[in-house]
Amino acid sequence: MATATNGSVGFRLLDLDIQDFRGIDRLHLDFRDETDEPIPLIVLAGDNGCGKTAVLEAILLLLARDDLLPQDAAPLKEQIRFGAENFRLQANLRGVDQPTPSDALCWRVYQPPSPFELPQFFTVGPNGQQPWPIPAGWRGAFRGDSWPRVEYFSARREPVRLGHTPYKVDGQQRDEGQRLANLKRLLINSFYRRNRRGSTTEKGGSPFERLQRFWTRFSTKNQTLDVLPASNNPGSGDEVVLRDATQPIPEDITSLEQARELSATRSDIPKLLTLDRLSSGQVALFAFAGPLVFSDRPADFVLIDEPEQHMHTSWQRLIIPALRELSPTSQFIVATQSEEILSQALSYERFILIGDADPRASLSSESGSNEAQS
Repeated sequence: MATATNGSVGFRLLDLDIQDFRGIDRLHLDFRDETDEPIPLIVLAGDNGCGKTAVLEAILLLLARDDLLPQDAAPLKEQIRFGAENFRLQANLRGVDQPTPSDALCWRVYQPPSPFELPQFFTVGPNGQQPWPIPAGWRGAFRGDSWPRVEYFSARREPVRLGHTPYKVDGQQRDEGQRLANLKRLLINSFYRRNRRGSTTEKGGSPFERLQRFWTRFSTKNQTLDVLPASNNPGSGDEVVLRDATQPIPEDITSLEQARELSATRSDIPKLLTLDRLSSGQVALFAFAGPLVFSDRPADFVLIDEPEQHMHTSWQRLIIPALRELSPTSQFIVATQSEEILSQALSYERFILIGDADPRASLSSESGSNEAQS
């Protein structure tokens, strides 16, 4: 395996080959346009069970980001296609933030390890861990100067709602269920930092302001993000709320608890809604946007499985363009069953996965269309 570090090189996926992974026998996908440049948006569609999620998670495994797989994902040995001895994954990537763009090869083979196999370590892992324990049964290489950065949103991403956010937090969890809690902590920090500094010099505004603009694209109400203490108990922590943008919070209202108690008798207190009390679709918007807004460096790849969950069709049409606006340098790879999302992609950005028995299989191989056999 070649040396890799966590540098600042940006990557794009050029193609992907999958063999004997889950229900996929063989699959080749080419993500280049007619000028041989990587396309910025890839939308995977197809019937249930055609392999859309398998493609996304194959990319994670290929980039050694097993840590981003759902916690209930099957062991790797159970993801070998029934009747095969191993699975093979391979892709070509292009480094785009270099004076001269260069391509890198990434490949991985998984075979159930021998009980006598000794653990091995690599200098720097794909998630920055030093040293990085190479997963058992892992055979592969990444030939490049740095590991790509990946953000993954699985279809099993129901967030945990934790109430108010305490001041002291020990660590930050990568679990998808904790995204809402992590976002609240970051929003609170950004809110107070913005207030302390006054106007921001950050490109595009502060993360708090960027998230506010993102929310405005979807909301039919004139609402703004705000932060206030959960109660007047100094140890209670803070809450992120959406409030009526036409009404500021009165100066004598110093906590959410106090606002609730007095709201029945005072018309000058705006309606306040905590992030925990939003609908599932509204929570999903913030869960998607948060990691993109607060990232130290934009993700090279943003992988999303079924972004349409819990969303009205009007929001489904908006969600991918809005997320791409938050992270314009990322390559988005989306698996969907939504016609609304598919309709927002250009023809060469759509990849329809079909089975060998599908009559279109022979037609796609003859015409060179973006219908891929799985």
